[in-house]
Amino acid sequence: MTPREIVETYLDAFYREQKDFGKIERLLTEDFTFRGPMARFEAREPFMKFIREIGPQKNKIEISKIVAEENDVAVFHDFTSRTPAIGPLPFSEWYSLDGGKITSLRLYFDAREFAELIKDQISK
Repeated sequence: MTPREIVETYLDAFYREQKDFGKIERLLTEDFTFRGPMARFEAREPFMKFIREIGPQKNKIEISKIVAEENDVAVFHDFTSRTPAIGPLPFSEWYSLDGGKITSLRLYFDAREFAELIKDQISK
């Protein structure tokens, strides 16, 4: 598979209503890193633990553009969540790949709306 196809496979596995955790894990290197405005992970296992804990979410994305250059793939999309209701919000994701697997994912979005939800949940 090309780097673009690998990322498209990851997106399909991640954003379906019942995440395909096995497929997601197989697409990531053991030393996979994640950087986002609200979370960071330095290895695949903590990332997988986190996404398993958040469980199935009713999220969807509307992809605007995918740009692939060698082993880097950028995805621009609008993110909508129904649980809790957020969006659509513009998201950008930058994937780096090596040896047919994703080595890193950098996620960019305006986290203010999410921060408000977390603040409300903490105060309950």
